[in-house]
Amino acid sequence: MDGMEDYSWVSSYLTSGEQILWRGKPEKYSIFNKNDLYLIPFSILWCGFAIFWEWGVITSRTPLMFWLWGIPFVCAGLYFVIGRFFHRSYLLRRSAYVITDRKIIRKSGKKVDMLQKNSLPHMQVDRKSDGSGTIRFAMPRSYMAFNLSFFEYYAGFSLVGLSDVRRALNAIETMQSSGEYQ
Repeated sequence: MDGMEDYSWVSSYLTSGEQILWRGKPEKYSIFNKNDLYLIPFSILWCGFAIFWEWGVITSRTPLMFWLWGIPFVCAGLYFVIGRFFHRSYLLRRSAYVITDRKIIRKSGKKVDMLQKNSLPHMQVDRKSDGSGTIRFAMPRSYMAFNLSFFEYYAGFSLVGLSDVRRALNAIETMQSSGEYQ
């Protein structure tokens, strides 16, 4: 980090005496991920069928109710095919991560999620040859049930697109090895 970004938002999430060990944001990410291997064909089929349905309804002069019925399916199909990539990029551009000596904080837009030091779930690191990558934390099934999404960024708790995964991992290791707090 060059220190020029505004991290003033984090102060309201820190406790007395808590120290920031690392901060960063998504810098080296792709709007595509491994789930897209399955989602792209599904989304094309969904959208194609929804458009086919809507076109058939409109050209056969059926009642307005049938026209309106198909609109949400066409919108969902367009979101799956195109919109989700823009949405993912939008969220990642507005995301920031902070690791303190007590917790990991992830901000995405206006939403802030935290993992406390004493309850960190299993961690998985996807590191590329250039040192960039993603750190994922496994979340309990109950958490996942309320975050119904096929997208990597939303599934559980992840620090996506880190330019230097090792620095973030060092901060997590420092956090875990630091003494307990009240």
